[in-house]
Amino acid sequence: MSGKFIDIESHDGQRFSAYLAVPKQGSGPGLVLLQEIFGINGYMKAMADQFAEEGYVVLVPDLFWRIKRGVCLGYDGDDLAIALLRKVMGPVYDLNSLWDLHCYYEFATRDVDAILPTMVAQPYVNHVPTMTGGVGHDQLKRFYKYHFVNANPADTRLIPLSRTIGADRIVDEFVFCATHDVEIDWLLPGLEPTGKYFEIPMLAVVCFRGDKLYNEHIYWDQASVLVQIGVLDPKGLPIAGIETAKKMVNERLPSNTLMRNWASSEGKPV
Repeated sequence: MSGKFIDIESHDGQRFSAYLAVPKQGSGPGLVLLQEIFGINGYMKAMADQFAEEGYVVLVPDLFWRIKRGVCLGYDGDDLAIALLRKVMGPVYDLNSLWDLHCYYEFATRDVDAILPTMVAQPYVNHVPTMTGGVGHDQLKRFYKYHFVNANPADTRLIPLSRTIGADRIVDEFVFCATHDVEIDWLLPGLEPTGKYFEIPMLAVVCFRGDKLYNEHIYWDQASVLVQIGVLDPKGLPIAGIETAKKMVNERLPSNTLMRNWASSEGKPV
């Protein structure tokens, strides 16, 4: 047994669709089966057909037709994401501006009391290579106040590379530039200032809840930093220094310079 889609007229004269499943006898008690956010998908139609086999007349109306008609999604992958709700129902926030404002307070004004209001009540931040940051308002404010905002070198600057904006998160690529003239707790914990200048590509994955930041995961190549400040000898190791940042900014710089076998493929068919 299988049902069919029908059109229904709304009270204001517009029309929307609904899935109708009717029992073999053609009539029976009526059921209205309310769809999930995933729309009238295969599961909802199968449920309607099953109730029809039990003798019910079943109607599954397209509840969100005024927002978007014919939503039909699965239960895994992208279809299941806090992103689906925003895509179908809203609200839509300007995550780009929210993230820019947060970074402005971190690196330009260095205002701890302004940073936390851009975040949810209990946020968390994790700088992955060094596991520095904080979980919850009090721990994160302590981290920002004593170990991050006022612990960055005076010449700190960020070079933006790319930004990908989703419904509830941002992925930001940038180059972090600074001189190691102060102890940088979050980046180089326990290391005395070397006075060396360094540049490192960084990646930030920033999640939002509504119009507030929920968490930040920040990634970078710590070995490259250690090479640049002179505390790690790269000889014999597959590690690059400031070249990693330079190539991110200028893609025309050479690739494969660490591969000793790269020359062996020169002239071979591709």
